[in-house]
Amino acid sequence: MILSKNDIDIITHSNLFHGTSELFLTKMASAPDCEMKCYNCNDVIYSARHFRRSIGIIVEGSARVSLQNADGRKIIMNTLHVGQMLGAAALFNHEEQYIYEIRALEETRIVFFSQRLIIRGLERETRFSENYVRYLSDRVLFLNRKIRVLTAGSAELRLASFFADNLSDSSSCRPR
Repeated sequence: MILSKNDIDIITHSNLFHGTSELFLTKMASAPDCEMKCYNCNDVIYSARHFRRSIGIIVEGSARVSLQNADGRKIIMNTLHVGQMLGAAALFNHEEQYIYEIRALEETRIVFFSQRLIIRGLERETRFSENYVRYLSDRVLFLNRKIRVLTAGSAELRLASFFADNLSDSSSCRPR
């Protein structure tokens, strides 16, 4: 697959490829198991039985990650934008079902790197390996924060936890 200059810029600045060479990315993208997929608004990208053992990087558009809880309610977990990754939860596990649903929020293009390509990248490029481990560590922290908010007890405590986790460092709260 041949990537546009803009696609290359987006991918090389992603968490996974940051600090790796353009040549490294070009070699991975030229493999037959690297592919670009296009989605229309509301198309399913991943679902329980519709997923691939690949990591995707959004090069255009955005996607919503949701999870169905035990009550059958859909919980929005994240919104992914250009340069962000998806599919890591399906990459190396043995499950036959994917836990999340991911849908395009608009016209979206994603470059998918197969499990084989990710393994090859991990074996050959130290920076790529470090980036992948850092990404997984960040996901563990993100999910732990979500668990803390969802299990905070009363609605008031859950809301307070949500605000505490989502206030930027420059934000300030002042009592009236």
